[in-house]
Amino acid sequence: MRQKISRLILVSTMAMSFAGCGDDESFNSDVQFDNFPESPFVFPNDTTSGGGDSAEVITGPWYMGGFTIVNKNTRYQLIIPSLLITYQGFKNGSLVEKDYTLDASICDQVDPLRNLYAVIEPAVSATQPTIFFGDDNCDAQNDGIADRELLFFEGLPEVDSLNYNVTVKLEGFMFDATSNTTDPIKGRVTKIISFTTQ
Repeated sequence: MRQKISRLILVSTMAMSFAGCGDDESFNSDVQFDNFPESPFVFPNDTTSGGGDSAEVITGPWYMGGFTIVNKNTRYQLIIPSLLITYQGFKNGSLVEKDYTLDASICDQVDPLRNLYAVIEPAVSATQPTIFFGDDNCDAQNDGIADRELLFFEGLPEVDSLNYNVTVKLEGFMFDATSNTTDPIKGRVTKIISFTTQ
């Protein structure tokens, strides 16, 4: 079942918890962040997803895509409240820019108590990282095998062409779930990827 991103929700929960944590380059290097496909194809017009009572209108311009997030750290969970997505293009010669925030919990409903953020478990080993796909089960996969679930990104800003420059910022933190201290947050993680649509 494909999932529809119709409302991109700003998630501020837990932001204060790691406001004082600086980026840790070693933690940043533990995380791999990619989009798929490499250059999504944008459709200008509205369409319908599903059929019958479950039919939903997808508002154009829209495209389908997803993300792969890999946690290579063998000790700590990677916590991701949200992804900030920025679209840029031109309309009548003027730059158009629009920000969306994707609630990362959309593919982490395993534990209802943590449904405000995505949790990617520590790697099993240095050579067997935990890989997070948007898949049917919305769960992390330690074996790296999962069907990639494509999400609908809809209602993009109106531009003269469908070639958007897209920047996605992942901002999260490493968390020690086994810690008995009052400060289990070990450091901030920031990753940025860019791609263009067609």
